[in-house]
Amino acid sequence: MNRSAYDIVIIGASAAGVSAVEAIADRKEPSRVLLIGDEDRLPYKRTKVSKTFAAGFDRDDFALLDRDWYRTNGIDLRLGTKVVRINPSDRSLVLEGGEEIVYGRLIIATGAAPRAPGVPEDMHKSVFFATSASEVEELRAAAGRTIRAVVVGAGILGCEVTEQLIRMGLEVHLIGWSARLMEKYLNAETAGYLADRYRCKGVHLYLNSGTPRIEHTGSEFEVVAPNMAAPIRTELLVFTAGVEPRTELARAAGLDVNEGILVGPDLRTSDDNIFAAGDVAELRSGLKTHLWRNALEQGAVAGANAAGADIHYHHVPFRVKCEVFGHYFFSLSRPSDFDDPACDMREYDGGRYVCAYLKDGRVQGVIMQDDKENQKRYMQAANERWELARFESEFSL
Repeated sequence: MNRSAYDIVIIGASAAGVSAVEAIADRKEPSRVLLIGDEDRLPYKRTKVSKTFAAGFDRDDFALLDRDWYRTNGIDLRLGTKVVRINPSDRSLVLEGGEEIVYGRLIIATGAAPRAPGVPEDMHKSVFFATSASEVEELRAAAGRTIRAVVVGAGILGCEVTEQLIRMGLEVHLIGWSARLMEKYLNAETAGYLADRYRCKGVHLYLNSGTPRIEHTGSEFEVVAPNMAAPIRTELLVFTAGVEPRTELARAAGLDVNEGILVGPDLRTSDDNIFAAGDVAELRSGLKTHLWRNALEQGAVAGANAAGADIHYHHVPFRVKCEVFGHYFFSLSRPSDFDDPACDMREYDGGRYVCAYLKDGRVQGVIMQDDKENQKRYMQAANERWELARFESEFSL
């Protein structure tokens, strides 16, 4: 059997995996490092693909690093490669095809898989997703062959996919469980404004709908939600309804797993030689992130610790941004009671909008619309906990 040995192996070549290899390279300590990815292209920024597919993109348009960087830093790349088993007892893993890799330290950064609630297992190959470049390429090709699409899930990804399908000239029906678009991140004012823009572009919105009933006959789906006047028939059914951590390898290896792979603040798993980072990881406090920026932070900590450091991950307040139909939406560190009427809200002239959420008289979170050039200052205001008077003065409210 073919057998190779590395000091550090990373399974998963997205945000956390690439951030881990960068952290390892930054330590400049001699080591053999292998990054394994199951996609057929250089590791790329996944958040770009759902925002741009109407115009199309080339294979490595959104690559995080070019091939020369990996060569220069002594990182071996295995792309289009699937790991089928981890053997913690002898610190090895097995690739599809039988090759065995021995590791000193292992980082699991396998991310998360898209969910399709309400869809029977035998239908999964017939629906479309948009969490990877190859999925989006398949979605784009299918969109070019039809006139109507149904998108299930009205979070950020669902909103971006809907906009791109409208740009491609399709009739689009968007179904959401919540009472408003992007409910986790927007307040009633910004979500309402966004919904109005979607309706103006011809999008059919079905919010607060519950899980739709779906039947599949021939090449068509029939989709029914409680608030629909009539069933919708479509050949293109897209699920943007959240994700679930890819924990199969970790479970089979006997690691502690809840919804995600359980890790401590140093991102070690229940095996001292194995770390987990990004969407697949779950802190023992129960925290799961599922956001790009947090995956980068966790990857950097896991990579540094696998290379000999001893640092802890400190949760970074979430930051999300969404740009659709010429409007920019930004949400930072929304508190759990973010619709409390005691929160201070201000509106700009000219269509710009900002909502500052306060705690003890200081800014702790911001929701903003159409003031993109000032987003870094809004981040500064929340991270430094500005007093309201300074916030008002700085932004001329």
